[in-house]
Amino acid sequence: MLQPLTPADLDALKLRLVRHLEGQVVAPNTPGRALKALQTVARVLRNRLDLPGEPKFQSIRGRNPTFSSNVLAVDGMLDVLLIFGFSKKVVDFEETYFVPGATDTERLLVQFLLPTLPELIEKLEAKLAKPPPESEKSQGSIRRREEVLAKIAEDRLARIERDRRLAVKREADRQAEERRKQAQQQAAERAVQHSANPPPVTTAAQAGTASGGMAAASAGADQHTGESDAALAARLLRRFSAFPSGMRREFLLLLLKSCDPSDMQYLGKVLPVLHRDFIARLPRNVSQRILMYVRPCDLAISAQVSRMWHSIVSEEALWTRLYGLIGLQSMADVFFQPQKSVKANAKRLSSMGHWAHGHFTYRAFRAHSLGVLTMAFDSKHVVTGSIDRTCRVFLLKTGQCIRTLVGHEGGVYAAQFDSDKVGGHASLL
Repeated sequence: MLQPLTPADLDALKLRLVRHLEGQVVAPNTPGRALKALQTVARVLRNRLDLPGEPKFQSIRGRNPTFSSNVLAVDGMLDVLLIFGFSKKVVDFEETYFVPGATDTERLLVQFLLPTLPELIEKLEAKLAKPPPESEKSQGSIRRREEVLAKIAEDRLARIERDRRLAVKREADRQAEERRKQAQQQAAERAVQHSANPPPVTTAAQAGTASGGMAAASAGADQHTGESDAALAARLLRRFSAFPSGMRREFLLLLLKSCDPSDMQYLGKVLPVLHRDFIARLPRNVSQRILMYVRPCDLAISAQVSRMWHSIVSEEALWTRLYGLIGLQSMADVFFQPQKSVKANAKRLSSMGHWAHGHFTYRAFRAHSLGVLTMAFDSKHVVTGSIDRTCRVFLLKTGQCIRTLVGHEGGVYAAQFDSDKVGGHASLL
């Protein structure tokens, strides 16, 4: 409870409040933050004076979000509350601030000091309303922004110019390609015309006399006119074989364009003959005999050609023959598993073929005193884990044990290499 205050005490408190607000509240905080704090305190005190009997205006909780963020979190505001006569107590395990005004002395103090807050609030509002002068730093930011915008505009213009040049180049290339194709087509047409109408051949005997020459020319013309279609076709085929590949394609295209609907219908019947599925048409034993010469890695690809090919490749008789080629025909029923995919069986067949042909070798060495539960390996090492609670590291080429890892309380059931250790060397987890 405050003691009675003299006019001198009130003047001293007011001076102290003004200095504290200007030096400890307004100076270290932003104008907006200080303005919110002063407005909140003024509103709380005004409600206490206007409605002294209202319980909700007599105290305020410390964790009230508005009071906590706007007042308690602002530098210097706790001392302002003490000057006004706020008291803090713990009520129900929670900090509570009691607003002054319960006694006449407290009400007198608040009424005397409260006008100080609106005056400072008006100054802060005027300061916020006035636009800040452009400092050298802000002017520098504006210049940098203008430079960046100018650079962006330059890059945009350069990109547009680059795209225009690229479009011009593409159009020039397209026109050149069209001229090249037209030249090839014209050359093919000239070749066809030359083949159909070859120039007459003049011999020395025909050039002897005028009458004899005219008689020979007349005979050659009659011979060319009476030439059979078969002979003309044969001559065209011979000339066609001598054409370059590009000219042959152009010649075929010209032929297709000159065909009538009946010719195109005939081609539709003839062309499928070139795409016969011989594996499906041949007897099964002949198809299997052909597939026996396919590598195991290609059998999985062959099974994807069609359903018919898949059914033929999946037959057990074919795999029996394939295992017979590597001398394991008696074990075909063990290694071939029909329930698995063709790719898995082909991989197993390839592996067994390497063992059968001696491409793989094995090395036996004593690893543990008890059974081996797990194994891991890389290009240089083999690691084994055993029920004897140890791990051993062996060199893959020689089988030499270079390290024994101990410390497990039970059997080692899993081992794995980790290449993310320091130095990039594989380490055992």
